[in-house]
Amino acid sequence: MDVQFFTKTYMRTKQKGQKKKRKSRSSSVNTAALVRQKERLREKKVNRQVQVRESKERQRSCSKWMERQRKIKENDEAAAATHSTTGFDLGDKDTGPRQVKLKSYPHDTFGTQKRAFNHSWFEKHNWLEYSVNQNAAFCFPCRVFGKNIKHDSLVSSGCKNWKKALVIFVKHEMAQTHKDSVVTWKSYQGTSKQGNVAQMIAAANVSEIVERREYLRRIVAVTSMLGRQGLPFRGHDEGEDSPNRGNFLACMELLKEFDPFLQKHNPPSNAQYISPTSQNDMIDCCAQEVTIYAIMADEARDEKAEQLAVYVRYVSEGAVKVSLHLQR
Repeated sequence: MDVQFFTKTYMRTKQKGQKKKRKSRSSSVNTAALVRQKERLREKKVNRQVQVRESKERQRSCSKWMERQRKIKENDEAAAATHSTTGFDLGDKDTGPRQVKLKSYPHDTFGTQKRAFNHSWFEKHNWLEYSVNQNAAFCFPCRVFGKNIKHDSLVSSGCKNWKKALVIFVKHEMAQTHKDSVVTWKSYQGTSKQGNVAQMIAAANVSEIVERREYLRRIVAVTSMLGRQGLPFRGHDEGEDSPNRGNFLACMELLKEFDPFLQKHNPPSNAQYISPTSQNDMIDCCAQEVTIYAIMADEARDEKAEQLAVYVRYVSEGAVKVSLHLQR
């Protein structure tokens, strides 16, 4: 009996332990599944938020693009309307304002009086132009170069109120949009005559190169003359207050008194080429182009014969060499 009781007790205890292990194992499995499920839900939520954000950005970009297209279409329609109303008898960018001067202009009735356009208005307002087809006055710079000017009769349909025309012209001239259009018009005229900024800079560079070459031609001429005459270049004191600044500077000052180019030319301080270093560089450049540098001859007589000594200094391969010849 004791053995059977012990065996049953042991088996019940073992079964309880196995049940506890299965419960703990199933609970851990359930916990991991819950964690994975929460992670999936969190990922779905994040993905949904990203999709919503991207959708909103696409909608915003699409609305901006539609707004830009709408503005472009409005501008095109306004330009087409302006072109259709202004006709083809007005000026363009190249011709300028079309100022037609007729012996008589068509008259319109204002109350009991008849009024017409007057060509003397062209002299007071150089921006004004007249359309014969429509019998109307227009503002050339605002019509051609103006931006976002829609509600002005001088731009869209033309001014036909000859009774108050001068008042309308003066009021139009005071507008900032008109001033901006005039500035753009004048800039276009200057660009057409002188070229764009790049062309103007290139022309200025070419002019500066030509001037500097002319200036160097005079410096080289003075350097060559002093070298041929065997005269020293520099003086003891080359200051501006010195009475004797040396032969080179004295020659340049003398040449400037009679040379109109040197009188007008004002070289920058870093490109005057009259410093001692520049003078030496000019001498070296001239020496490289010279074959014989100097010749000296001396004759001596003794009791029986005469002796001639010839002393030659010449340049070879950039170096000054000396040669002495004796002849009896």
